[in-house]
Amino acid sequence: VCLFTGDNLLRPVEPLYSLPFIRLLPKSVTVALLKVLGHKNVYIGDYMSYWGLRELCGQFEIHDYTIKVLKAPRKFEYKKFVKYEELFSVIPGFLFKLLEPFFPSFVFILEKKG
Repeated sequence: VCLFTGDNLLRPVEPLYSLPFIRLLPKSVTVALLKVLGHKNVYIGDYMSYWGLRELCGQFEIHDYTIKVLKAPRKFEYKKFVKYEELFSVIPGFLFKLLEPFFPSFVFILEKKG
């Protein structure tokens, strides 16, 4: 069993640099842009989309906790989202599921099959 959390390639704003959609640019362009903007030490991770991460983890049974964590942040001690708990509680589950591929990050429990 493994706890897996991963950032989404489609995350609108890159949190390290606070710039929108730079993850969608080629790495060389992103690095050049960040250096022009004055960043000396540049780190660009290798990000995947929701579908890419699910494919990557396909050899495991995936227990997706992303929505569970968002709907009950206190239970999972996810302090950043406690202030949104009331809002998230009224959003229907099917809408969360529909929007999940566009969430900033994901939380999976991976279990070896068999």
